Amino acid sequence: MSSLPRSACIRGLNVLHQYHTLRGEEAVRDVRLGHFTEVEFSPEDLEINRWWLRTDPPAVVWQTQCGTREMVDQHGHWYHEFGEAASHLVPDDSPVDLGEHAEWFWVDALVAVYGGTAPVPDATPGTSGLCTYEWSGIVECFRCKGWVTYDPVTRRIYGCGLMQDNLNSGKPAVRIVRAHYTYDDPMQTNAFEFPAAIDSPEPSDSPEPINDPWGLAALITTVEEGERTEVSARVQHLLRAWLSGSAEEFLEDWYFLPESLHEGLLPARAVWEQRVATQAAVCQGWEPQVGEPVKRNRVCLPLTVGTFRPLPIPGAMEVEVTWRPPPAAGSVEEVYSEVFLLAHEGRLRVVHWNLPWPQDPPPHDGEVP
Repeated sequence: MSSLPRSACIRGLNVLHQYHTLRGEEAVRDVRLGHFTEVEFSPEDLEINRWWLRTDPPAVVWQTQCGTREMVDQHGHWYHEFGEAASHLVPDDSPVDLGEHAEWFWVDALVAVYGGTAPVPDATPGTSGLCTYEWSGIVECFRCKGWVTYDPVTRRIYGCGLMQDNLNSGKPAVRIVRAHYTYDDPMQTNAFEFPAAIDSPEPSDSPEPINDPWGLAALITTVEEGERTEVSARVQHLLRAWLSGSAEEFLEDWYFLPESLHEGLLPARAVWEQRVATQAAVCQGWEPQVGEPVKRNRVCLPLTVGTFRPLPIPGAMEVEVTWRPPPAAGSVEEVYSEVFLLAHEGRLRVVHWNLPWPQDPPPHDGEVP
């Protein structure tokens, strides 16, 4: 999934990008101008988008099937609605990170993120001269399978696909195909030409609405002092039980929401029992830090890797847990997870936990030739 804004609710932090290497960032600079068309199918929607990447000056552009275009460049975030005479610009002098998008255009950057297995090409490649690389594995609660067609000499990608199936529901989550790749095509430079931006509206006297990481208005209410203490105790107990590998202790404080509410998108009790027994050891050495609880009145349902849908649950609280890597992990970054809690039958219960990434590393069982 992309890290730029989409119609779905995308998390502010896409932890897949922590696996990008400097090598990938250097390679994408060799692509002066890249373009492809993306088709994304999910049970909720079908989207067709076009993407462009330019390295000098750096910029990324995406266009929806309705004709709306957005661009991030050295000036900020541009937005142009189809049919309008002017653009809108949110100024930002932060540098554009093209390394985030290396996996779309360069096969070795994609391998660094996802891992997988690629066959050694025959002495005489196919008529197209291209090779195919495939990978598969489990990330979060999704079984993922992908393929990419690339040039073995330039390492440029010319087509790729990704399938994600939800292990909790057993249903397909998303299908993505990227095709019609072009490189350094002067006809594609027009995509970076936006109409002049109109002046930003004057600031309003009314306070800005508080948004959550998905860009949605957050229904936040106060968590009282006594309740904060109880929430912290519940989360600490959950984490200790997980690290000890005790399924019985881990499930003491759970309330499993009726499946009719979440359409099977949240794990059942049996799934958690299996996870504690088989996956807790992967987190050994990581240090969890429990944040302050926030009553957001919703639980997040996983739709795809890194994409969630808010499920309205009055009174539901969220606590962010930061996982610090052990010293032996080297340059591995912190990862984040959220615990969702709800008062049920006079007692505070855990209703969902978005597992931390240490227990679900990207699968890697081969190298691209």
